[in-house]
Amino acid sequence: MSQLLTVFVLLHLTAQEIWTFRLTRTVLPRHYSLKLHPNIDGDHFQGEVSITVSSQMEERRLILHSMNLTITQATVNRQPVEVKEESEQRISLGLQNEERFQPGEHQIRLVFNGTYQDRCGLRKARTEEGVLIVNESEPGYARRIFPCFDEPSFKARFNVRLIAPNATYRALSNMPEIARYSTKAGIIYDFATSVVMSTYLLSLVITDYPFYEEMMKIGDKTIPVRIFTSKASKEKNGAAVQAVKFYMNYYTEYTGIPCPLPKLDFIEYEKKKSPATETWGLVQFNWGYLSYNQNSTLYGLYVTSMAHELSHFWFGNLVTNDWWSDLWIQESFASFISKKSTSRRNLIKEMTLTGAIRFEDQSTMRQMVVPLNNTQDTQDRFNQVVYRKGSYLLRSLERLIGEEAFQEISKEYLKKHLFKTATTNDVIEAFEEKLPNINIRSFLESFLFQEGCPIINVNDSGDGLYTLEQVSGSSKEYDSKWTVPVSYRLGNGSRGLIWFDRDLESVEIEIRNLSDWILFNTHQTPGLYLVNYTERMWLNLVRNIDTIPLRERSKLGDNLYLLYIGKYINCDLIFTIINKNSQMLLDWMMDVIAEIVTRTMCFPIQYAILKDLIEGRFGDYQLAQADYSDLCPSDGAPEITDAHQAYCLRWMTRNLIKPDIAVNGTQ
Repeated sequence: MSQLLTVFVLLHLTAQEIWTFRLTRTVLPRHYSLKLHPNIDGDHFQGEVSITVSSQMEERRLILHSMNLTITQATVNRQPVEVKEESEQRISLGLQNEERFQPGEHQIRLVFNGTYQDRCGLRKARTEEGVLIVNESEPGYARRIFPCFDEPSFKARFNVRLIAPNATYRALSNMPEIARYSTKAGIIYDFATSVVMSTYLLSLVITDYPFYEEMMKIGDKTIPVRIFTSKASKEKNGAAVQAVKFYMNYYTEYTGIPCPLPKLDFIEYEKKKSPATETWGLVQFNWGYLSYNQNSTLYGLYVTSMAHELSHFWFGNLVTNDWWSDLWIQESFASFISKKSTSRRNLIKEMTLTGAIRFEDQSTMRQMVVPLNNTQDTQDRFNQVVYRKGSYLLRSLERLIGEEAFQEISKEYLKKHLFKTATTNDVIEAFEEKLPNINIRSFLESFLFQEGCPIINVNDSGDGLYTLEQVSGSSKEYDSKWTVPVSYRLGNGSRGLIWFDRDLESVEIEIRNLSDWILFNTHQTPGLYLVNYTERMWLNLVRNIDTIPLRERSKLGDNLYLLYIGKYINCDLIFTIINKNSQMLLDWMMDVIAEIVTRTMCFPIQYAILKDLIEGRFGDYQLAQADYSDLCPSDGAPEITDAHQAYCLRWMTRNLIKPDIAVNGTQ
């Protein structure tokens, strides 16, 4: 009885948390008119907001978000109302004599003031010569700037008015400037009415930066693109503009949906929360992310960051996750499509399993869809599971159903939810409707709602019969099962795929025409799972490693690396493969060996091997004189096997012939 009571109390408290954290959907914002007057010299700002809301039922009080703001005036439909602080982040507005708000449209007007924040909300950002005023609102910090309905599902239009202190500064927002005039308070900037969007996408800037501008054709539209930096010029910002041109046209063509905005501004400054934010119309980046050329050392980083933020215009801004529990939708899709587009420019490698699954990084092992009951939980959702693991899952789905089918379903999904929000179920239904013969729901749900990843153990009976069983590759002792499309490839070139349903204990594959080897989880149809073979099968793969196509070898390397890190195999097997064939020393093998020596060797052996490897692999890049000691452990190393130690000693004494490094080989 006491246990049942405990469960009831816990459930009740959880429900209370959710109720006070989330707003009801019976009152919906339709339009904001926001006026902000930041004090560039002080630590505070003043503001006024008028919100048109639609009430679907009779309401005793109107509840909205407000945090660290002082409300000095409040009216609804021009009548004074009582302001009550419901919690640290919410206020409610009530009529006198406890009258109720009737269903229909209401006009909320609030005058307020607040102080600048260090990281989130409205803040001062340091520049080379002074400061600028910027906002960082994602995921739930617009409420620190003005009272609002600060959840992604509450989309509305915005009219923004900003007051700059003098003519040295200019104000910027998502939409084009439509009016500017001087007053005693400063220079007033009015901006065009925005498209329908969530509060976290509002972008507000007051800066004295110059800008570099180009007119750009995106699809059938020609729009201005401006880059605001401390020393804006074509030389410094031209490469960023060209990146914008490529990606905006790529996404417009891929989605079939034109860019919804009449202008594109970009600004860089000292960001504290994240390197970039997708506030369309005025996208914000960290220092340096817009000022580079194609010879810059970090060119690839800057361009891929641009690709990611611009992809959000479609996956995140036009169609937004209904709540932050569904964050994977926009972040995974944005990561997937931005990597897809960037690979067209040969700037990044293909996504790999080692990027999606990291046993030592628990953020990649979490489930992708989780309930969120407070602000901290919401912020914590921005982790590697939604960026890496989620994008790899989408890549697996694309390879499974084909690029054309994936693109067409994505187009229809976007058009159906244009300027609206979507849930995980909406995404699954979009694929289910077009693929009725595939158990898409079971496949996606098993990866979205569970921690970890499956490990498929393959047993060989010796007569062409292979038995597959699942175990959970999770940091916790869960008996999780997944629905997995398991692909395989034979040494004779033939391929196959079998569905391993999560309700099955095992599945069997019978290969009538036996081949030299069989590989599971192929490069052509990759999945978010690992494969572990019997010792006999592993040794057979090692014997035939020369006949395995290069991309499949690379995939095998990822698989080996992750099995080793997860402590499912020891390192002898990996070193045996390195000994067998020098072509295995690809980029991924550098990661494998570095990880192995870091975890298992004493300092002198590790130092020597890393030095030899890095000099051989990167000698042309003048890294031969680098100090590798920071890669070495400071504490004692665990016991290592005799075979491993013998290999290391051979390496140190140069008894092992230094391999030729194959970097650009293809198969």
